[in-house]
Amino acid sequence: DEVTAMITLVPEFELRDTQNEIIFIVDQSGSMSGSKMDNVKEALQLFLRALPENCYFNIVGFGTSYQMLFNSSQRYDDATLITATQHVNLMSANLGGTELMNPLHAV
Repeated sequence: DEVTAMITLVPEFELRDTQNEIIFIVDQSGSMSGSKMDNVKEALQLFLRALPENCYFNIVGFGTSYQMLFNSSQRYDDATLITATQHVNLMSANLGGTELMNPLHAV
């Protein structure tokens, strides 16, 4: 006489809602000109469309200086996606040298 049994125990717990913040830091120095910048823009467009609902995001381009899309990270929605998409379309490798510390301190 053999008996086989399977027991599945599922713990009960609550997951807290978390607020995700995603900041894309993009090299826009002169060394990124041409196909490198085109590849970055294509990847960034893909990433923007894959962001989770209710997250906050921003885009920071850097070179000798840096530029932030928004003054502070914004909630991801249709309007901010359109703004970000338009911004990415206009990005170019026009920010001079490659100095990363200032934008890192800014975010």
